[in-house]
Amino acid sequence: SGEGNNVSAGLPITVIAYPPVDLQAVSVSGSDSVSSGQALAVNWTVRNIGAGTTLVSNWTEKVYLSADTLIDGSDIEFSFTRQASLAPGASYSRLGTPFILNGTPGGDYWILLRTDTAAQTGDVFTPNNTVRSPARTHVTLLNPPDLMVEPIQLSPFSATAGQPLDIGGRVSNAGTGATVPGTWPVNC
Repeated sequence: SGEGNNVSAGLPITVIAYPPVDLQAVSVSGSDSVSSGQALAVNWTVRNIGAGTTLVSNWTEKVYLSADTLIDGSDIEFSFTRQASLAPGASYSRLGTPFILNGTPGGDYWILLRTDTAAQTGDVFTPNNTVRSPARTHVTLLNPPDLMVEPIQLSPFSATAGQPLDIGGRVSNAGTGATVPGTWPVNC
């Protein structure tokens, strides 16, 4: 009936820390050159040099095109998802093919890789999560397309609810650059 019986001396509990995870971005490389409107082949390798398996099996990795070797807001960023855990001492290599948008400024870019960008894996040492390519990749700015929608034709000119309505139209390219890919769906 009193509060004195609410406390009990327990046995000691031993807590063993989870072995540390340490992802290392080992290498990244890409094509020597690419044009806007095309895919860039990027290869990279990541290794777990820690003593523990990653705490999750999915995490985010980012590839950057950078005019310098620092990741900042001026870089062009591409995201990828790793979809398997990584055991101690294991590594993986991956090929990513980010699409270089039309209008991407031409020039020479370093390719940078950063693994576990959202700190999801339990990595205890993050300075080695970023690596840069040994050489720059040249991006050539191609003339962009300029798509123009011509007047839309309806047939018939009136419609009944629940009945089909044919919509016809044409899109033309008034620019000097080709569209990539050559076809695309049109949604109304």
